[in-house]
Amino acid sequence: MGGGAQSQRQRSRSRVRRRRRPRSTVVLSADTATLRLPAQFAPSIESCPIRYAFERERRGSRIEIIIKDKDGAELKRKNLTIRDLMHGGGNRAGTWNWDGKDSSGNYVTPLQSPLAVQIRHESGVAVTRNINITIGQITLWADAYSSNNRLMMNDPDHKATVFATVYLKKIDGSNTRTRIPIDVSFSFEDPNPVNTAKNQSFKYQTGPDKYLGKQGDNAALHWEADSSWTTTSSDAFKTKCKVSVETSPGTTLSKAKVFFKPSAVGGDSFKLKATVYAADGTTVLRSRTSVTLRAWRSVAFDDIYEMNGETAVSSNGTTAIISPVFNPAFVRYTAGAPKPLSATAATASTLSVKYIGLWGGIATPQRSWVTLQRKTAAETPTADEIAKATYAGADAARLAQRATARTAINAKAQAWATRIDTRFHADMPQWVTDAGLPSHSLVSIKYYHPKYSHRGGDFQTNQWRLGGAGVPAWLRVGAFPRSGGGHYYTNLDPDGLWVNWGGLSHGNGRVSVPKGNSSATTKQVVRHEAGHATKFSFKRDVFGPSLDHSASIAGIMYFTTAGGTTFTRREKKILRGIVP
Repeated sequence: MGGGAQSQRQRSRSRVRRRRRPRSTVVLSADTATLRLPAQFAPSIESCPIRYAFERERRGSRIEIIIKDKDGAELKRKNLTIRDLMHGGGNRAGTWNWDGKDSSGNYVTPLQSPLAVQIRHESGVAVTRNINITIGQITLWADAYSSNNRLMMNDPDHKATVFATVYLKKIDGSNTRTRIPIDVSFSFEDPNPVNTAKNQSFKYQTGPDKYLGKQGDNAALHWEADSSWTTTSSDAFKTKCKVSVETSPGTTLSKAKVFFKPSAVGGDSFKLKATVYAADGTTVLRSRTSVTLRAWRSVAFDDIYEMNGETAVSSNGTTAIISPVFNPAFVRYTAGAPKPLSATAATASTLSVKYIGLWGGIATPQRSWVTLQRKTAAETPTADEIAKATYAGADAARLAQRATARTAINAKAQAWATRIDTRFHADMPQWVTDAGLPSHSLVSIKYYHPKYSHRGGDFQTNQWRLGGAGVPAWLRVGAFPRSGGGHYYTNLDPDGLWVNWGGLSHGNGRVSVPKGNSSATTKQVVRHEAGHATKFSFKRDVFGPSLDHSASIAGIMYFTTAGGTTFTRREKKILRGIVP
């Protein structure tokens, strides 16, 4: 008998344990009614179980379930009876699984939360409890995240893709995407270093707003709608906008997409913000702020080509070696893997000439320097001109003749130098074309031209000594014609070295570097020429009027390798897109 009583108590305790409510629900009761609701639920993903019970009521009693929003507006009404809800103990209980839609068939939203759920008996007994439609989290993604939080702004009009995803809390507390219509407000913060002012940045195109910087520009637009998302802006997309999330099932469910248009000045920083506001437009239901995103620009040598046996560039121009000097200017430098000049070894061998400036094509890889340097009849001074030009007396008449003769000889020497230079400036670009160098590539060559490569050993000619031991001091030429007339290099000995180039930019980011430099010099040349190549990668001011070189010897962009090994403050400004 004692054993039977103990068994009865165990069964009673077992029933009590089975009746414990889930941790996610709250049980509230009145004298004759009980209403159980979860703390929250996610409409469109799950139903809300509204559990109710009435004690000792007749089976035909009528009840109503009424759901109202936070402002008291009725959303849904359900009429029920207690018929056939007997579950023992005299209680009449049931569950109505509400789908989360109002009487018009629309899902309720977090803006209407908390909802008041009331169960009312025909006798007037009622119990009201609240349930929430809760935003669990907002995630924020921008295409800058895949670039170490860098907004890559080589194109000043680049639009960064931005996604915000809104998640609701389910009954079990986990987060989920839903089909609930929600508006996401996008804005941004401008932490230090602040966006560069328009009039302090480079003007990259004709137009009132074509400056790289945007701070203080009342016409500057920072946001742009994606046509696939419903988007509005209360300030014409200058600083903010509002986007409705996608409610159709698929990969973009519960996402809001927009484009962010930052300043294109390297180093300018931004924080993007996605916010869901309550119906009043000011109360924040949930928000998410991004990490600091900074504007960067890039110069990339995806291809490094090598003449046969020339590895100076590929070993000294790597990303790891060169990029640190560009990073302080918010420029990302990258270099690819080395490759031969051509797909076939035979062609690569043909292209691996001593002087690319003497390129005569596949059939004639090297023009004859001996032939090319020989004066033509029109370029050859006459014996009379030489005699008059070399007069050393004091006779006034003969001095006048000397001046005329020297002018004539200088003109012939310049014609000779121009002919050689003209051929050089046709042959070298042709070699670049025939080698198939793509934009933004580095190539390790042997030499440029006898007159532009000291280490080639062929620069010395013997055309202008005029019978003396050397070229007269008064006989000088200019080389490397500049657009608009004249030459970049003047007062040159025509029979000597004209220029010794350590590297050259061929346009569109194509750079060549000759052999014979030390490792340190090659690194300096690559840094320097990559600095020039940035002009073909993004918008910036020139470093100086002389072939895009700085006047100061302190920085990398000085016109010789004697310049500094870091960019000066002025050069960094130019690289960032700021007017120096």
